[in-house]
Amino acid sequence: MKLVIKYGDSVKEFQNQATITIGNTTDCDFIIPEFAANETLKFVYAEKYNNYVLMNTSQSRDILCNNKVFSKILITPNFEITSPKLASAIEISLAAPVNATHIQNKDTNMQNNNIKPVTAKSVSQHNSDDIFDNDIERNRIAIIKEIGFRLLELKNNLKSASITSFVLNTAIVILSVISSFGITNFLLGFKIDNSSSVLNLTTNFGFLICVTVIVSSICLILKQGVYSLLDVNQNRKLGESNIAQKFIIGISSLFLFIVYAMNLFYYKEIPGFLAASLFISLLFVGALATVTVGSGYFKFQEKNYKQQLTNCEYRPDFESVMKSYRTLISKYINKLSTNKINTVKSNLVNNQLKMILEGFVGLATAPFLAYGVSNTLASCFPEAASWVRISGLRFSPIFLVLATFMIIFAFFSFVRAFTISKQIKASEIIKFDGFMIITAMG
Repeated sequence: MKLVIKYGDSVKEFQNQATITIGNTTDCDFIIPEFAANETLKFVYAEKYNNYVLMNTSQSRDILCNNKVFSKILITPNFEITSPKLASAIEISLAAPVNATHIQNKDTNMQNNNIKPVTAKSVSQHNSDDIFDNDIERNRIAIIKEIGFRLLELKNNLKSASITSFVLNTAIVILSVISSFGITNFLLGFKIDNSSSVLNLTTNFGFLICVTVIVSSICLILKQGVYSLLDVNQNRKLGESNIAQKFIIGISSLFLFIVYAMNLFYYKEIPGFLAASLFISLLFVGALATVTVGSGYFKFQEKNYKQQLTNCEYRPDFESVMKSYRTLISKYINKLSTNKINTVKSNLVNNQLKMILEGFVGLATAPFLAYGVSNTLASCFPEAASWVRISGLRFSPIFLVLATFMIIFAFFSFVRAFTISKQIKASEIIKFDGFMIITAMG
């Protein structure tokens, strides 16, 4: 096979070479003068994939493959490598499929007569009719095994960051209300009454809501400033500045200090709490500032996890393999006999009829299950019960209908949750174990 590398006016062909290096040193196979001394790219033939694997050995985030950051990918027939340092893109072309018997090292002949060519026609002797015993399925399973655990880890990290962000945002709202309480009473001149051993804190709820909105807005500005500063520092290029982000953080921090001062002036009026007011105000406003900064950090982490997850799920080699896999599935469906299709159709119809019957039975039994619940609710609210008595059976129509719909809603919610859990498990099996295991399991 032939691998062609083109950069500007320089074009070089590599015929059946096991390892190809791109860099700016003389020992590289293809020289790019604009690359730094530690920036190298390496093509390594992987027999498992029957293809070349492109590795970013320097882990440079400035080098992009099809405008995406990468560390190791399975190459496609045609793609580009770009970088801000390069005058133009590096164009890579794979002229023909890789044949394992013809790959040789650039210094030593690596040909092995015992290796058999891996092509679409090389299926196992014992299962020649299995259309999934081919390169497409093997490449797909190999890629899934490579990135499967990484995908699972990123999804768990993303879920954890999302939950943490939600908790922190809720804490921001609660602490904003608490911090706004002292500001409201300080501005309106409400005094703290400590009569009869009871601490009375009077406030104006309308003004408190307005001050809470202002304090929350300041916190959101600080949160966005922290997020923007981290994002700019991660992706900052030569000549770019982060002065705007630092200015936003500084201004919002100044306003939070004013919030702290107003709380301090208010709580120092508590008799015997002159020294403690310093720490009380610091507790409320300091916690608010800490939670806000943490929320901005976890928002940045959530964005990083999403970007890494996108890079894993939408790799060019993975998309190419999945496109071929969808075509393979279509061929498999079209290859099914009429009897097999009719059997599947009959099973679907029977399952649908069974589902309708079970749903009808559930709806019919719901009022009987709701009878006890409705009587309990009616006993709690006798003025709204409107009791009806039929042959010694007493019930409340209003609460019976209400309890019936509650049970029906709970019934369908449970069924839907159970169905979704099964769909998720089936999807994970397909992704991590391959379609062949699904067909084997029936």
